[in-house]
Amino acid sequence: MDGRSQGLLVVTLPACWASALINGNLEDLAYEDPSEAARCAQWSTTNYDLQILDVGAPYTDRFDGLITSVSDFSAEVVPC
Repeated sequence: MDGRSQGLLVVTLPACWASALINGNLEDLAYEDPSEAARCAQWSTTNYDLQILDVGAPYTDRFDGLITSVSDFSAEVVPC
């Protein structure tokens, strides 16, 4: 995203996205939950400058207004 400085940051996202974002492969998520795979793909497209490095333990919180299982993802801003 424009204006984002390089470095590490933490983003809170649905826990079920962890494998897809860390491995860069939506195939398993798409098999389990196609709608979540589509949301994850949209987030990845919008946040193309973030590389997910690590994920914390899941906990219950809100994401996009819904109560769900989320995790804190460590991400690195990469130059494009």
